[in-house]
Amino acid sequence: MDVGVTNASLTSLATCGDKMIGSLTVLVNDGGVSRVNLDSTITGGIIMGPGSSDVKCEDAPISVAGDAIASHPPCPLPATHCAAFTHGSTNVFTGGLFPPAGGPPPQVADLSVESFYISYPIIDIPTPTIFTGPITFQYVIKNTGNVATNFSTIALYEVLGLPTVPPAPPILPAFITITRDTPNVLENIVLIDEKLIGPISAGGALADSWTIPIGNEFANIPYNYVRYYILAVDIDSEVAETREWDNSSPVLPLENT
Repeated sequence: MDVGVTNASLTSLATCGDKMIGSLTVLVNDGGVSRVNLDSTITGGIIMGPGSSDVKCEDAPISVAGDAIASHPPCPLPATHCAAFTHGSTNVFTGGLFPPAGGPPPQVADLSVESFYISYPIIDIPTPTIFTGPITFQYVIKNTGNVATNFSTIALYEVLGLPTVPPAPPILPAFITITRDTPNVLENIVLIDEKLIGPISAGGALADSWTIPIGNEFANIPYNYVRYYILAVDIDSEVAETREWDNSSPVLPLENT
C-alpha cells in the first residue's frame, strides 16, 4: 500500500492542526521522519501507529498517514485533540502501488464511506426524558477502485471525549483511520457492532441501513445530551486499497433536546 510518510514539516500537520516531531537525521520534505511510539505532536500526543509494516527509521516503524495519535492537550476542548490522526507527505510514500511515470494504473480496489446519516429518529421530545432507541443509520459504501473487492468487515463505533451537551460542534472531517485494533489504543473509540459485507464491483456501491435496537446501551441518550457515531470500512484490511488510511465516515452527532 502506498501511504504518505508523516514528518515534521508544515505540509504534514496532524488532523488537529499540531506540528509533528520527527527524526533529527532522516528528513522528508525538510522535516524529520516521524516514528511510531517515539515521536509526537509538539503538544505531546504520541504517535500510536500502527505505522509502516516494513519500513523503519532508526529501529522504529515510520509513521504514515492515518496513524492514531494519543489524546493530548488541550483535549477535551477543542475535541480534535482527543482523537487526532497523522497526515503524510504528498510525494514521499511507502509501498509500491504507484506505477512509474507513464505506466499502467495499479489494479486495486478503494473502499470509502460515501454517505452516512441518521434516518430515525429526528429527536424532538417535548418533555425532559431519556431516549432509548432505536436508532437507524443509512449508509453508502463506494468502491472507486478498478477491481472488485472481496468480502470485508465494516463496523459502527461511538466516539467519546467530545462535548456531550448541545449545541453539537461541527461534524468532524472524514480522516480517522479505524482498524480492529483502534479501540485498544484509543479509549475514546468504542465498538458498537460489526458486520461482514459481500464483494463490491469496480466503481460500484453498497447502500444499506444499520439499526441500534431499542434498549441497547448505545441507543440511550439522556435529555440535553449528545452521542457521536462513526462508520468504518474494511477494519481488518481484507481489501488491498490505494488509500488504506481513508476508511471512515465523518463523526455523526445525535442529540436529545
